Amino acid sequence: MSGIYAHVKGRHGALSALTLACALTIVLAGIVVTSLLHAAEGDTKTRLDQLAAYRAEIALRPSVDTTLKQALAHAASAPGLVQASSTALAQAQLESDIKSIAAANGADIRSTSILPSEKIRDFEIVSVQYDMSVPMSRLRDLTYSIETGTPYLFVDHVVIVAAQTWQPGDTGAHDPELDLRWTVRGYRWMGGR
Repeated sequence: MSGIYAHVKGRHGALSALTLACALTIVLAGIVVTSLLHAAEGDTKTRLDQLAAYRAEIALRPSVDTTLKQALAHAASAPGLVQASSTALAQAQLESDIKSIAAANGADIRSTSILPSEKIRDFEIVSVQYDMSVPMSRLRDLTYSIETGTPYLFVDHVVIVAAQTWQPGDTGAHDPELDLRWTVRGYRWMGGR
């Protein structure tokens, strides 16, 4: 009987060991599954928080669009900009403004040359080159009138030459004429177009 008892004990021990191994595997699998579920729950919470943030941003979109439209409208009507719907109209306005300013300051415009416009971000730079003569005593007033009025205009690339009839120390001409060539630039809003 001792042989049968050893055989039964060996089978019983093996079965116990197998049961213990299965139980241990099930416990480990349970721990793994539980940790995966907790991780998935954390990911789900993070994704739900992101979704709520995105929905809040989407809800704000009409307000942001309205504010952007108002800002663009305000920028387009800023008093310092050349107010024109096209480049050609902006150039014509610039020519007209400078013609008025020149006449008010005793300058005589001999020629104008429209220069190609440049685009920088949301602005277009409109430029016109002028050849004119102006009495020396009025040059400062002419420049001041151009650069301090509205729309804001900027004088650039200036060449000034005394008229050929005047010589330094010439007492006969009390207000000599100056020939000048310069470029006047203005800015036109193009943002949102």
